[in-house]
Amino acid sequence: DSTIGITVEGDVNVSSVSENVSTLSGDDPVTQTYGIYEDSCGDGSTAEVSVGKSVTVQVQSSGEESPQYVEGVSVNSGNRSGETQGTAKVTVGEDVNVTVSSDSADLNAVGVAAHSDGEGSRTEVQVGGTVSVQTNNGSSSGVSADASYGGAVDVTIGNGVTLSVEEEGIHSAVYADAQDEGSQVDLTVTGNVTLGGTKKPVNDDYDENADPSAAGEPDYSVEDAALRAIVGDGGVINISINEGNIIGSIEMIPAAENEGNPGSAEAGFTGTGVVIEDEPDSVTGTVTVRVEDRDGEDESTGEFFDNGNISGGDTGLQVILNENSETTVNVVTSGTISGGYTPVMVNENVTEDNLKLTAWEIVPTETADGEKHVVQTLEKTDGGMDIAVSTETTRKIEESIRYIIKVEANENAVRTTCGTTEYEGYNVAREGDRVTLKINASDGYYIEGAYNGLGERIPLQYANGEYYIDVPRGGGVYLSARIGKHGEEVKEEKTVMKEQPQVTVIFDLNGGKLKNQTGVIEKKIRNLNEFYFAEAEKEGAVFKCWRDKNTGEEFRAGTKYKVRGAVSFMAIWE
Repeated sequence: DSTIGITVEGDVNVSSVSENVSTLSGDDPVTQTYGIYEDSCGDGSTAEVSVGKSVTVQVQSSGEESPQYVEGVSVNSGNRSGETQGTAKVTVGEDVNVTVSSDSADLNAVGVAAHSDGEGSRTEVQVGGTVSVQTNNGSSSGVSADASYGGAVDVTIGNGVTLSVEEEGIHSAVYADAQDEGSQVDLTVTGNVTLGGTKKPVNDDYDENADPSAAGEPDYSVEDAALRAIVGDGGVINISINEGNIIGSIEMIPAAENEGNPGSAEAGFTGTGVVIEDEPDSVTGTVTVRVEDRDGEDESTGEFFDNGNISGGDTGLQVILNENSETTVNVVTSGTISGGYTPVMVNENVTEDNLKLTAWEIVPTETADGEKHVVQTLEKTDGGMDIAVSTETTRKIEESIRYIIKVEANENAVRTTCGTTEYEGYNVAREGDRVTLKINASDGYYIEGAYNGLGERIPLQYANGEYYIDVPRGGGVYLSARIGKHGEEVKEEKTVMKEQPQVTVIFDLNGGKLKNQTGVIEKKIRNLNEFYFAEAEKEGAVFKCWRDKNTGEEFRAGTKYKVRGAVSFMAIWE
């Protein structure tokens, strides 16, 4: 029944420097550094800390043998046995920043760590600004929230989570774990959830002469994810990302720059946007992830599509369930799901019954034979290599996906759709469904045409007095109409398009030059405008392509590109 409260009106700053930390006399010294450490473990205890401004932790250490734990905010309620009920709360008015430079591979760096044990125990964390973590070693998380023995954790971040990493390790910008019956994690982030940085590829151990019988099971393990959710038997996880995107993309260092690993892979990108899995022995659990921009009441502004996206260097969304799982996974994103390798990856235990997926668009992967895939699974080749394939089950999952149907607003006409249903507050339809657009122009106005597409607008089909579209694989339906006024000349399409804002397009020359410019070129280009990629030059190298740093997509010189938001390209050389 103890109570404690601490209020700091300004900042909390921690700076720690240690040298030559090593194992002594057979014991492993553990270095622990915290900006705020709060533990309400007594039965009926209450602890509350409030910081008016920011929490900043900077750690620099040397000594490879020492495990280190660095946390900007560490909060716990209850105890590890779940036998007590405590309440813990931390409020930070502005930002939480953690920066670590360490020799230790045993490093664990976390921006906000929130834990609760025991039925009736509750941990709350509110950060008004950004949670930012930068680390050069070990494993790390921007936000880690976990509950067990029926505990509850509630975390709110006001302006995004950013995790920037180097080297190997397991990294999650946001990590959530509800371990057992009655445990619940609620996590809300306004703004982007971003995992970025660099990483050295490992050697390719694939042996083409390997015994096919020794191939084993496909490897679904995922090291790096912008958002990772793990649910135990009876646990509940609710995650909402508002007015932001989930981006998981780490740049792989090329072999030439990776001196300690000459056999490493070529430059590329790794990382997953969202990973959802259940515990090995879990039978039932619930995970809900919503990535949305719900402020777009006036859809004609186009702001709906600026946020709500899930992307990964490898995979946009990955779902991994155990053999006996009845866990329910519900993912709703108002934007796009995309991945450099495949947009959605599942294991063999995921079906259309336990995965409920809703999105505006899922960018299909196109294989060499021209076939497009939205959902894939891993399969072992005879040589033991994991490859993404489509199966009857993944096709059923694709057919079950609900695609959000958007209709652009116009003050001079009333537009309604037929062929859609309501789900989670959206009008949705499945692949192959016919959606009809009905348009009633206001007095004095008439219909010039109806279209699908954001930016590049393609005329809808017209029959029996109705405009319609059959929802394509991957969705991405955005319906609009051009409305003319009687007595006025018909306007060209370009004059009725909404004026788009300028966005930043970055060209990283990667040691080369373009028209006598070197380094990094930044250009301001109006959104939805088009340009052609130029060919860069580099002494002693041949230009290959421009690579999108986020998605890994490659573009040859001379390729036309339509700008759909800020983007960064890197020159790739041969």
